[in-house]
Amino acid sequence: KNYSDTSRNVITVYQPSPVLTFTHNIALSNVFSISYSLGFQKSKLDLNRNEFSNLKVFAFINPRLITLTRKRFSFYSQLKIGVVYEDLKVDLLKSNAMTYFLPPHFKVYTGFTPIGLLFKLTDRLNLNSELSIWSFESINIGLNYSFNKNKDFTPTEF
Repeated sequence: KNYSDTSRNVITVYQPSPVLTFTHNIALSNVFSISYSLGFQKSKLDLNRNEFSNLKVFAFINPRLITLTRKRFSFYSQLKIGVVYEDLKVDLLKSNAMTYFLPPHFKVYTGFTPIGLLFKLTDRLNLNSELSIWSFESINIGLNYSFNKNKDFTPTEF
């Protein structure tokens, strides 16, 4: 992403590494669960050929409602509520406009995932994909491993 302020400085944000996330999901019933997510990402800022590193750490709580379940897949919707901490060294930037547009430290985010898909590959391994609409929109894809020892557990079909 490129940003320009009134002093004609161009800042570029590079995100070369993927977001690494740990999520723990707790099933409260056949159709409702709650999870928490912890993760981080390293990125770089380039301002007039000066590089600054940035570490982003986040934590979210995600209540989830399963809306449709079949033998090998489930559709769900979920809310996202959490905080993101960015260790951005904006005090090194000489541009007041850029320090305003890139505020450091904690930010609170809320969001909504209107559709998520959980596809069962094996008894314990699932493929997950979701579309999130919130302060920054994202498409997430991942693998889930189930520690559930009850292999007969299947959510209620509607």
